[in-house]
Formats: sequence, C-alpha cells, structure tokens
Amino acid sequence: MSRFLFALVALSTPAIASAAASGAAQYSTSCASCHGADGKKGNIVIAGESAAKVTKALDGHTPPMTNLKLTAEQISAVANYVAGMK
Repeated sequence: MSRFLFALVALSTPAIASAAASGAAQYSTSCASCHGADGKKGNIVIAGESAAKVTKALDGHTPPMTNLKLTAEQISAVANYVAGMK
C-alpha cells in the first residue's frame, strides 16, 4: 500500500506544480495589476480567500472583471493560487 501511495504522490507532484505555476502566471497577467502581486493591494484584499469565493467572483464576472475571458481551467488555477496566498 505504501508503494502505491508513494507512486501516486510522485506521479501527481509534477501536475500539482504545473497547476500552481499556471495559476501564478495567470494571476500575474490578469489580476496583479489591480490586486497586487501579493493579493493585498488597495482596499480589496484577496490573498487567502477561499478558492470557492474566488471562483464565484471570476465565474460570475463580478465587475470590473467582466472583461476577463478566462477558461474554467484558468479560473480554477487562479482560485487555487489565491487561496494559497498568505
């Protein structure tokens, strides 16, 4: 059983790292100009918000984010990245 878990973790680690990098890159491109590189710029602090809340804001196209054209995969990556911010 422990070999299976090790193999599962070893195989999924590159995918997890890739998703995190994708979320960081998309955040930098689409979000950082208003929310800051650390998610704490201005009066709307988003760093550490739940992935569900970020997804709802992006998927629901909360103004002024109505001009963002993000795929479901990009929204998920950004939401998970923001949720992991400290």
